[in-house]
Amino acid sequence: MNPQYADNSQRVQNRAKLDQLIQAIFSQYATDELVGNLKDARIAFGMLNDVAHLSGHGQLRRKMAPTEGGDIELVASPVRFDGEDVAFGQVPALGQHNSMIRDEFSKE
Repeated sequence: MNPQYADNSQRVQNRAKLDQLIQAIFSQYATDELVGNLKDARIAFGMLNDVAHLSGHGQLRRKMAPTEGGDIELVASPVRFDGEDVAFGQVPALGQHNSMIRDEFSKE
């Protein structure tokens, strides 16, 4: 084992060099292959998802919301309380609140 990375203090002290080493090794693999290797080795890891991966993530809950053109699926709030099922209200139509907003911001 390299003594520069033997414990956490050494890894922090040599972080830039260690990050370069990790990057050099990880860049040799496609994402799916790397994830498979980490899972097979039972190594905990976290991934940064792009929008496509986030949108398809199994833990992303969705709720239906009514609109003028029909129901649409929206991302549900991550905040939940036992026994409560919060539903989205009607999505406002385009321009529905224009006059109310103008009135609010035109007051002195």
